[in-house]
Amino acid sequence: MSNTKNPYTTRSRRLQDVIAAIQYMATYETAVAKAETWAERFGQNPVSVDFWEMVFRDHPEFFRVYESEEGVGSYSLVLRKSQPRLWHRDEHRNVTPDEKIAIEKLGKTVRLTFAPLDSGQIISLVEIAIKLHEAELIHQEKTRWWFSLVGIFASVVAAIASVFVVYGKLNTHIEANGVNVTSEAAIATESASPAKQLKRK
Repeated sequence: MSNTKNPYTTRSRRLQDVIAAIQYMATYETAVAKAETWAERFGQNPVSVDFWEMVFRDHPEFFRVYESEEGVGSYSLVLRKSQPRLWHRDEHRNVTPDEKIAIEKLGKTVRLTFAPLDSGQIISLVEIAIKLHEAELIHQEKTRWWFSLVGIFASVVAAIASVFVVYGKLNTHIEANGVNVTSEAAIATESASPAKQLKRK
């Protein structure tokens, strides 16, 4: 993910959207549904299907995307999908494995889905989302500090390099004109000495 923008900080209100989806999808009567169904049930602004599909796809740590199965185009919570498929949608309760077998033997059509998550599981998912968001904020701050440090270092290196360039040009000029800096300095010093000035008088 180092070269990918993190949706927690690049999308406005993304943390709130993720938490809202988690809370609703964790307890809705069915665990798996089309994006259109989720968008209608959430009842938030924006409520577009494309918007919620982007949320689901941006966060595979929470949401499962069905691409090649019977429910293609559908979405669910990863954790809820791992629950036993024993939730009776009409009676709002878990049936036992024996009940399920008996129902299937009788040929009855019973709407079973993956069990809703309990409050503890929902709180855990929300806390994970918050921690991921906070971690990305810290990462961004460290990245900004690092780039600032690199910028300062680059400026110092450029300044030092410019000094060397000027010094090199000066030496080239001196050599090209045959100027002996040491000799000229000595002559100037000697001319300025009191003894030399007395002799001239």
